[in-house]
Amino acid sequence: MNNNNVGLTLASGDYLPVVRDFALSRGIQPSELLEGSELSAADFIQPPELVSNFIVNRVGQNLYAKLKQPIADAVYYGLQVRPSSHGALGVAIQTSA
Repeated sequence: MNNNNVGLTLASGDYLPVVRDFALSRGIQPSELLEGSELSAADFIQPPELVSNFIVNRVGQNLYAKLKQPIADAVYYGLQVRPSSHGALGVAIQTSA
């Protein structure tokens, strides 16, 4: 175990392309999502297997801030998340309430 990661909460990198694709469908550029996230454009194109929750949260905050209708778009995003569209996240979605 790498002691540098002790206490670091990680999330699946699969979240990044899902958010990226949704943002693009709303006219939000990847550079806007990456602000303050410590990710490079290359990481956004081919995300690492695991990313810190800080990164996932920052990208989500950036997305929310750029949406024109954040509440309606959040509902639309939730409806668009399907097991067949994003690999490993399908397991989490299939078992969620």
